[in-house]
Amino acid sequence: TTATKLTTIGPITPPTAPAKTTVIGTTSVTTATKLTTIGPITPPT
Repeated sequence: TTATKLTTIGPITPPTAPAKTTVIGTTSVTTATKLTTIGPITPPT
């Protein structure tokens, strides 16, 4: 659901750029961070 919501918002700015540029920047950062946490943080190596 979270991923779908991000997709709906569309690629506003790359994770490298400051998400705070947009009003929903705070939410985007939090959501993006959560997705990253869910994903493979450590490399397979």
